[in-house]
Amino acid sequence: MAIEIITPPAELPVTLEEIKAHCYVEFDADNAYLSGLLAKATEWVQWRVDRQLVTATLRQTWDNYPDHDHLHSHRAHGGLRGELRLQRGPVQSIESVKHYDTTDTLQTIDSATYWTALANTPARIVPKNYWPAIYRGRPEAIQVNYVAGYGAAADVPMTLKQMILLLAAGWYMVREPLTINMYAKEVPFGIESLALQFESAFA
Repeated sequence: MAIEIITPPAELPVTLEEIKAHCYVEFDADNAYLSGLLAKATEWVQWRVDRQLVTATLRQTWDNYPDHDHLHSHRAHGGLRGELRLQRGPVQSIESVKHYDTTDTLQTIDSATYWTALANTPARIVPKNYWPAIYRGRPEAIQVNYVAGYGAAADVPMTLKQMILLLAAGWYMVREPLTINMYAKEVPFGIESLALQFESAFA
């Protein structure tokens, strides 16, 4: 399973002005450096909480239908009933569900043949009957393009913005791993605490 960005977000969740104010930076010489730190901090936070912050179009792929070897996926008519779970939310809409058929041709699966549960965490795509058969052994045989994110930067939860600010500021102020009680800490504890607090809302 893999995720790639098809259409990137139009902006970062945190602005250059916000990170400069957070770090008490009143000059412009480090603007490019701070912008780069914001981009990397955003990537880390999105990975840590499995959320797309500012709206983007993503593609998630699978080599086979999930759980295809487990008991609750039923083989029949050459197809399977395993549900597709979208790793990164919140999911706004599904653009397409595609598969490489038994002739190794990419086909779009009719949206009338599956249900979507986009409010779930994770969002799910469930076949009404059976998924069509795929080309056996082909990597990335199933592809889902979907729109995910909270909206614009102003719509991103403040907890996630605070995580980005703390991480980017930490990288800016301390150019080496933090040392706490003789141990190097790559991610400050406060950021991890915010991540756990945010995730608890979806438990």
